[in-house]
Amino acid sequence: MPSTEHQTRRTNKLQRGAAALEFALVVGAFSALLTGVTEMGRYLYMWNTVQEVTRRAARFAVVQGFSAGDVDAVQRYAVFHAGEGGKVTVPGAPQVASSQVRLRYLDANMNEVESMPADPDDNLAACLDASRQTTCIRYVEASVCRTQASPCVPVEFDSIFGVALRIPPSSVVMAAESLGR
Repeated sequence: MPSTEHQTRRTNKLQRGAAALEFALVVGAFSALLTGVTEMGRYLYMWNTVQEVTRRAARFAVVQGFSAGDVDAVQRYAVFHAGEGGKVTVPGAPQVASSQVRLRYLDANMNEVESMPADPDDNLAACLDASRQTTCIRYVEASVCRTQASPCVPVEFDSIFGVALRIPPSSVVMAAESLGR
């Protein structure tokens, strides 16, 4: 018959093995939970960032000109990179780039302006002329889309789990103000 001392050592070894297994299970579950919470935080950050980018774009576009250079400046400003040239991305959210900020200039009926006025003074003249109402910019719509094509397809959040989740679309419409005048 084995001695009590031998049985005690054997029991201690089994308990240490059980403790190691329990630790591994708890650490694995905790790591998965922590990673999931972190990814949810990143997703919410992206969602909030897209909302802020569209708000910034619309706000800046209503007081900025509407030439190609002005639109590029608005797009860069919206993604927090005013003054830089070329395509830039949002810090911490590389899925949102300046080229994805879409601006639409709308008439009083919320339709896209048929032909853009030559400059802000021409826009004012178009707004005062009843025959040119379809070329009068009354509103500016900003949105963040995967491409500039219509309809607007929302950007996607790429999680570390390999799942692409769409960020809910964001669109902001503001009444045109000076338009660079």
